[in-house]
Amino acid sequence: DKLNLNVVTIPLILDGGNVIKAIDKFGKPTIIMCSKVLNENKLSKEELTDLWDQFFDNQIRLILIEWEGKDENPIGHADGMVRYITEGKVLITNYCDLDDEERLSEPLKEYFDIERLHFGDIEGIKGTKMWSLLKSKSWGYINFLQVGKHIIVPKLDWDELDKAAVQQIQQAFGASYEVELIDCDMTQILENPDVNANSGGGLNCLTWTLFSED
Repeated sequence: DKLNLNVVTIPLILDGGNVIKAIDKFGKPTIIMCSKVLNENKLSKEELTDLWDQFFDNQIRLILIEWEGKDENPIGHADGMVRYITEGKVLITNYCDLDDEERLSEPLKEYFDIERLHFGDIEGIKGTKMWSLLKSKSWGYINFLQVGKHIIVPKLDWDELDKAAVQQIQQAFGASYEVELIDCDMTQILENPDVNANSGGGLNCLTWTLFSED
């Protein structure tokens, strides 16, 4: 009541990390989710779409991005795959390095211009241990913490990769944002991102932001 919000309760099992709030290039409010939500609710895509339309009456667009499956992506949260930049623009993680970008970009490209993280062009990275583990770890960068126009990026165990991630995120968001690399190495946490082995996420998943009037 204090915030004067219209609260809609929808019968879905849904993790907060699997909800990316956005405005698409047509000015429509949009929610982006990983399709793992279908498995968690035992629904088909059509059933979820029907349920969504029933509650939101076409006022909020729903976009599902394809889940690779538990072996490749045990967490299955959208905030480890894509982040909202500004109206009609999103940043996606480095699926382009792994020849697997289409699953992520295909449902987004009609509604958003897409910026991409990419690390395969870093000199000397191919053939290294970091390159072999890139798929399981590099999502830690896009799982940054954002507070207003301050973006906090964690480290991985490769300085050149850290530097490239910060530069690319800064370029994607623009000069009005402050992008900061902090001394918080997520390598071990992301080594085996299994919800039974750790908290089930990266920096954004592990933090909580509080409202302050200051």
